[in-house]
Amino acid sequence: MDVALGAPSRSRIARGPLEVTVSDVFSGILRHHGVEAVSGNPGSDELSFLAGRPDGIPYYLVLQEGAAIGIADGFAQASDTIGLEPAMRGAA
Repeated sequence: MDVALGAPSRSRIARGPLEVTVSDVFSGILRHHGVEAVSGNPGSDELSFLAGRPDGIPYYLVLQEGAAIGIADGFAQASDTIGLEPAMRGAA
């Protein structure tokens, strides 16, 4: 899936005729753990994540990370699944 977000090119691991991207592996991990939705306030660090976001897992964009954490927590409690909010590095 190529999304024009100005993100850096995705890393690729060539293994014979099979080509696996970091995004493919991460998508598999999200699906394995039952992640059904992601919420966040993306900065430049998350552009590659958004570009490689798996189909079928919506990304709920918010204006502040505190709200994204609340959405992820509420989603997790209401759906009995994992609520994911990829927080930016650094002190909050």
